[in-house]
Order: sequence, then structure tokens, then C-alpha cells
Amino acid sequence: MNFRATAHHPALILDDVRGAQKMLDGVARVTALEGSRHLTELVGAPVHLKCENLQRTG
Repeated sequence: MNFRATAHHPALILDDVRGAQKMLDGVARVTALEGSRHLTELVGAPVHLKCENLQRTG
């Protein structure tokens, strides 16, 4: 992965995300996104929380 971001070269590209998804297949569980009405009102923009508390641990 490329960790040096510039105006022309973002630190993270879609191919990086897809590569990570392939590496985690069968290891990490797909978890839901939940909208937060309270945080959306607080910041004035849509806020969604990733429910990583639903991951298997141990």
C-alpha cells in the first residue's frame, strides 16, 4: 500500500481496499453500517457507524 498522500496520488486507492478485502475473506465477518441520527444532526452531515463490535473475537 502507498502511505504517502499527495494531491495527485492518494494514500489509499480502491485497489488497496479490494486487496484487503480478499486477504480478510474468511477471517473477518461483514458487519453492518448503522446511521446515527444524533451525530448527523450534530455535525450537519450524514454519519454512519461501522458495527465492528459484531466481529468475532477470541
